[in-house]
Amino acid sequence: MKRIAVAVCIPTKDEEENVAPVAARILSLNLPMTVRTHRETFRLCRDSLKIVFINDNARDSTFKAEKKIARANPRRVFVAVNRRGSGLGNAYLSGFEFAKKKLLAGLVFEMDSDLSHEPEAIPDFLSAISKCNAVFGSRCVKGGSAPGWGFKRRLISRTANLLAYPATGFKIRDVTTGFRLYDRQALDALDFRTGAGFSGYAFQLKAASTIVKKGLSVKEIPIRFIDRKAGKSKLRKKDVLEFFGLAFREIFAKVSKTTSQKLVV
Repeated sequence: MKRIAVAVCIPTKDEEENVAPVAARILSLNLPMTVRTHRETFRLCRDSLKIVFINDNARDSTFKAEKKIARANPRRVFVAVNRRGSGLGNAYLSGFEFAKKKLLAGLVFEMDSDLSHEPEAIPDFLSAISKCNAVFGSRCVKGGSAPGWGFKRRLISRTANLLAYPATGFKIRDVTTGFRLYDRQALDALDFRTGAGFSGYAFQLKAASTIVKKGLSVKEIPIRFIDRKAGKSKLRKKDVLEFFGLAFREIFAKVSKTTSQKLVV
């Protein structure tokens, strides 16, 4: 049975208080011994699950903390630097490139560094990848939740998700989620132009839209989203506006394409 490397890509920007706790919880996981994708079955060993921190020009001691963790776990923790330009999209693409080329990863996670995504859910994602190309953690499906969210944040999230179907053509209940697992097909679909320069929600929408347009399958599983306890949120008003701008452009492009096809016919 083949072995497989599983990389957890975690972008970091001024997260010195969070990188050690998130790494400790990931490294302590007891994973299933086998992982089935819709193509093959792979065997996991202790060193199969690897962490890739992508330092996005942090101004605090985040990079130093990441290097310390990597030195203590040289076979499992790696530090990449986002040299593509600031923004979550560029950070993730830098991490995906590292995971593919340096680690030869067959499965790649994306998740936040602030423990709002619970590492203990990672085995659930690995179990769910057997019949799809990508698994999205969802706060909006049965069993999912976001305790502690106020009205404003719920309103933004719900409005964003209402635009997901017309923007992507696929009924994704939680398109803004940043806790995802991609197989190699999905990862290859996210080329280095996909979402480059985008921040936050906009990158997640662009990635989801790209995967669906390539004819790949997505499954949502419930997660619990916990607000950070340390550090500051990176979500800005600019990021929200960027998401809605992209969503309407995607919708307009789909409508224009449909109209053109009808005119040709």
